[in-house]
Amino acid sequence: ISPTFSKIHRGDFEGEVQIFGRSDAQLKAKELIDELVSQTSGNCRSYGQGSRNSFRRTESTWGAASQIPPAPALPPIDWVSMRENRLKYEAMKWKELPPLKKEFYIEAESVLNLTAEEVKQWRKENNN
Repeated sequence: ISPTFSKIHRGDFEGEVQIFGRSDAQLKAKELIDELVSQTSGNCRSYGQGSRNSFRRTESTWGAASQIPPAPALPPIDWVSMRENRLKYEAMKWKELPPLKKEFYIEAESVLNLTAEEVKQWRKENNN
């Protein structure tokens, strides 16, 4: 299915709709728009003010048949089973992931080679 795009130019009394896309998709979009306009033309009330008319919708554009029915009720969650199998579910969750590296601190070579006496001296000088 090829997508179609529409551009609506609103006027005071009438509007212009331009449809872009493949010709067969344009024809289908035009049919749908014509059907929608013909269905809604009876769903508007006209209020006259001299030569100007304003229209107000009295019903939804989309009929009740096109509304989505409510989803069926889901079964209740068995929390006891979930708690009992928690470790199994956690293992399944992390199984496909690479292992975590938890050693983030890499000691500098100069710090690694300090003697206990040098460490004691550094701490004394830095009030630690």
